[in-house]
Amino acid sequence: MIDNTKKVAAIFGVRNESSIAWDIAVKLHHSGCKVALSYVADTKDEVLYLMQQNGMDPALSGLVDVRSEEEIYAFLKLVHETAGPIDYLLHGVAFGSQSVMCYSLPGRNEPAPSYIDIPFEDFMDAFNISAYSLLRICRVAEPLLAKNASILTLTYNASQRVFPGYAGMAICKAALENIMIYLASYFRGEKSARINAISAGLVM
Repeated sequence: MIDNTKKVAAIFGVRNESSIAWDIAVKLHHSGCKVALSYVADTKDEVLYLMQQNGMDPALSGLVDVRSEEEIYAFLKLVHETAGPIDYLLHGVAFGSQSVMCYSLPGRNEPAPSYIDIPFEDFMDAFNISAYSLLRICRVAEPLLAKNASILTLTYNASQRVFPGYAGMAICKAALENIMIYLASYFRGEKSARINAISAGLVM
């Protein structure tokens, strides 16, 4: 395992122990990294419980709606001031309503919402949370990053292929990947941060 002693990670997107972001957080913690987790109002208790049960410092946590630059800044500033410059930044955030993802609810006979009827306002909220938030987080994090920092976001190959039950979220993932490659160009050279997207594949 890589030795991440004295390294610092800020992670957005842990909802529960089934989150891909949580598994990444655990791996980083076991490698010696100081791990900070964001949460939203309805995940606070779960996230803090997971941190306490796994030996992570709950003080390195904060309430963040990724639509709010101020909340992102407050969280990352706390991480920077408490633990030091940020070596690893994980964007594991995504959200799309049923009308955006166009899936059928189990146990109901109602048809799935139609792709062609995706509401603009619902889609823009999904885009804001799932894609544009990467740009927003990187903008806030830039002065707080350690040299040679690594930024990672989570995508899905529905950005390239048709998955009917993913629908509008696939547009968000395609946009996310495009934002990622332009950020990779922006952060190269003197800024010396790496940025990548990974499609983890199917998980339970």
